[in-house]
Amino acid sequence: MELFKRIFFIICTLFTLSACVESTALNDTEVETIALRSWMEINRPDLLDNYQANGGYYVEILDEGVADSVAVRYEDAWLWFDVTCRDLAGNVVMTRDSDLARMQNVYTDHTHYVPYFLYCGESRANSLPEGIYMSLRNKLKVGDGEFSARYGTKMRIYMPSSLVSKNDDGMKGDGGYQGQYSLDSGRPMIADVTVWGHVNNPVAYEDQWVRAFAKANGGIAPEPANKEEAKAASDMRRTFKRDTRADEEEKTVYDELWYPAVDSIAGLYINYLYTPKKPLNFDCLGRDTLVFEGQTGY
Repeated sequence: MELFKRIFFIICTLFTLSACVESTALNDTEVETIALRSWMEINRPDLLDNYQANGGYYVEILDEGVADSVAVRYEDAWLWFDVTCRDLAGNVVMTRDSDLARMQNVYTDHTHYVPYFLYCGESRANSLPEGIYMSLRNKLKVGDGEFSARYGTKMRIYMPSSLVSKNDDGMKGDGGYQGQYSLDSGRPMIADVTVWGHVNNPVAYEDQWVRAFAKANGGIAPEPANKEEAKAASDMRRTFKRDTRADEEEKTVYDELWYPAVDSIAGLYINYLYTPKKPLNFDCLGRDTLVFEGQTGY
């Protein structure tokens, strides 16, 4: 690791000195762009044609993914994706992979190792490193052609520090997602990204899952046909006494069905007669194209 740091420092120093001799003022971003290209020429010359002029980074397509799926850049969507970040020496600084976390000795039992689920739209509103966001949202130059990230895409991104972090803290994971190392500010980064899928309306998508679960475990109560029935259902929720109505002690009100807990919130249901002793069917969701590797039925 120290050897790579020294080589990178020497390259930056040489280009800085050269700029001074030629009386040409280069800013930090320009110096790093030159240094990163020098590193690519030595270590990955096969990727020089994959240079992205908008951002100054390089990409390697490891798996194009499903050819007929919609590209991420065409929609303002919520995106599931895995990320593992390394420095140029290969040291892990952040990962969402549980096996890799164990190898790095940073695994914790209280961390849920699943892909990110973040908004990735035209109006930027997330904490993604700029280089990852740009590689997902832009049309990429790959050799003499073009490519857009989509469902199943796996790619490796070589990015300058200007696309890693906007502050002086560098880059590191936390809460069990960190690697053994942290990335100092002003350092380039390599990121492995796997796209598992994206949806435009996550609330509607997840509501389908919840409804499928409820239907397989007792069924969903029919929606009220009119305002009177809706009010009666609301009154029952307010006067709930286990399985009887307050003013009709012997009359059973609730059954094995799932009832909307709040009229204004989709996907929130309650089974008033459920107990932990009651078995539940978790294998009712069927095959989903957005299921990621290692995901359980739950």
